[in-house]
Amino acid sequence: MPVYTVMAGNVGLNLKIIIPFLYELAWPFKNGLGKVKLNGKLGIIDLAGKTRLAFEFDEIDEALSGFL
Repeated sequence: MPVYTVMAGNVGLNLKIIIPFLYELAWPFKNGLGKVKLNGKLGIIDLAGKTRLAFEFDEIDEALSGFL
């Protein structure tokens, strides 16, 4: 289930921004990777916020993607 916010990101326990608040939606991370939505398209990022799968998909099936 997605986490709905105005802009999604992640702040660490020390209040340092880990993932910038620029995503429209963010799902929970699994195995160090997370599905996020940017400009209406889905992609995969890692815990450092680096894009691992380009933002060019309308759907990413978590069960079949092998990423999550």
